[in-house]
Amino acid sequence: MGHTTRCIPIIHHLLNEEKRVYFAGNEQQQALIKHYFPTLPCLYLAGYQIKYSKRLLFWKLVLQVPKIGISILREHQALKKVLATHTIDTVISDNRYGLWHSSIKSILLTHQVRLPVNVGKLFNPIVQFCYEQLLSKFSTIGIVDQEQLPYLAGALSHPKQLPKKAHYIGWLSAFSIDNPTSARDEKYVLVILSGIEPQRSILEQKLIPILKENKSNFVIVGGHPTLKTPSAFPENGQYIPYADAQSLFQLAQAASLIIARSGYSTIMDLGWINKPVLLIPTPGQAEQEYLAHFLHTTYGITTCTQDAISSEYINQTHKTLNLDKEQYVVFKTLM
Repeated sequence: MGHTTRCIPIIHHLLNEEKRVYFAGNEQQQALIKHYFPTLPCLYLAGYQIKYSKRLLFWKLVLQVPKIGISILREHQALKKVLATHTIDTVISDNRYGLWHSSIKSILLTHQVRLPVNVGKLFNPIVQFCYEQLLSKFSTIGIVDQEQLPYLAGALSHPKQLPKKAHYIGWLSAFSIDNPTSARDEKYVLVILSGIEPQRSILEQKLIPILKENKSNFVIVGGHPTLKTPSAFPENGQYIPYADAQSLFQLAQAASLIIARSGYSTIMDLGWINKPVLLIPTPGQAEQEYLAHFLHTTYGITTCTQDAISSEYINQTHKTLNLDKEQYVVFKTLM
C-alpha cells in the first residue's frame, strides 16, 4: 500500500489547486484513499496480483514476469475505456506501467529508473533495456528522490545515464499534509509493519517475543484494519491493527526507536519523522535489501536481516534518518 499512501499528498495538492481528480485502484486502495478524501470519485483498476512466498522470493517474482506483462496490457486497455467515457487530460501513475496514452499527458512516478536485479551479466542489460522501453511510453518520468545527496534510492534513482523525459521531484509522504503534535509523552519502541503476507506476519511473530523479553514498552502497528491482537500479547506492549497518517505520526513523535521495513515509501515517511531507525528488509526482496544496504553504508542507519533480529539489535544506539522537510515536494514541478 506504500504506492497508494504516497499518492495522498499529490491528491491533496491537486484538490487545493481546484483540479478535478479521479482515483483509480482496487477495493483496498480505494478504501484507503476514501479515508482521506471521502467524496473523491473512484474508478476500479485491478492490481498486478503478485504472489509472495516464505522462501525463494526473488525467483518466485521472476516466474511471475509474464503475468505482470499481461496486467500491464490490461491496465492500458482499461485506461483507453476510461478516456472514452471521461474527460481526462492528465494521468499520474505510481509504478503502473500501462497507464500511458499518446493523446494525453501521462506522468509516471517511480524511484527506480534502474532495476535492482542481478540475473547475470548477459541478461541484466536485456532486462534494463526492456524496462526502459516501458518508461519511454510516458510523457514525463518523475523520479521520487533528490538529485543530489542526501538522496535515498542510491543507484536505483541515479543511473549512469538518466532516461529521457526524467527529472527529480523530491520525496513524497502523507505526513507532509499536516504536522500534528503528539499528546503522548512516554517513550517506547514503535514497530511499523507493512508489506505482503506471509512475510509481514513472520516478522510480527518473530518480534513479539523479543520485545517481551526486552522489557521495554512497545507499540506494534500491524498495517491492516482487519488484523486482530495476537493471543497472549505481552503486557509491556500495545497492538494497533492500523493507523492513518495523522495517528501514526503522533505515535512516532513519542517513540524512542522505530523498527520498520525498508520499503521506499516507508523510508520517505521515516525521513519526515526524524527518529532513530532500525530497518529490516523483506527477505528475498532485492529492492528492500539494496535500499537497507545503501542507507547503512551512506548514512549509518542500522539494518539487520529478519533472521538476525534480537534484543541486542534493539538495545544498541541507532542513528536518525534526518531529512530536510523542504525537500518533500508539493508536486508543482510536474503540473
